[in-house]
Parts: sequence; structure tokens; C-alpha cells
Amino acid sequence: QKTQPPNGIAFLGRLVGGKGWETVIDVAVELITKRGFDDLVVHVLGDGPESELLRLYVQASGIASSVQIHGHAHVATIRSALERSVLV
Repeated sequence: QKTQPPNGIAFLGRLVGGKGWETVIDVAVELITKRGFDDLVVHVLGDGPESELLRLYVQASGIASSVQIHGHAHVATIRSALERSVLV
């Protein structure tokens, strides 16, 4: 069975300052808008006090259609999101 290459990036963690969720969104913006990775899927798995700030940041980023915000997720959802993504 041939393994499919990753088609996404994923952040997994608590949405608080200093964890790096903003950097993941910034990298995704660079990849999608400037490097031609139009089909990149961005998964954000986690919840926390900055979840609303994340939503606003994603809306302002211009790549909202590529970002899936899962919030607090069950193991099956996490496994599925990470299956073809690079965890950053």
C-alpha cells in the first residue's frame, strides 16, 4: 500500500499565549498565498482562552476556507486530522 504524502499542517494544543498557534496560521498564510499550496488544509485541534482570538485571526488572515478549527476534539478526530498532516 502506497502512503499518501501530507496535505496539511496541524496545531495540537491549548489555545493560550506562547503556544504558537499564531505562528502556524502565519506559516499557512505564507504557504497558501505566496508559495502556491492552494490545497493545504490547516487543522487546529484544541481549545482555550484564546479560541475566539484564533477565530478572528483566521478570518483576518484570508485563508479561512483552508482552516478547520476542531476545538476540543475526540481521539478519532485527532487521529483523522493528523493522518495526512505535519504536526507543527
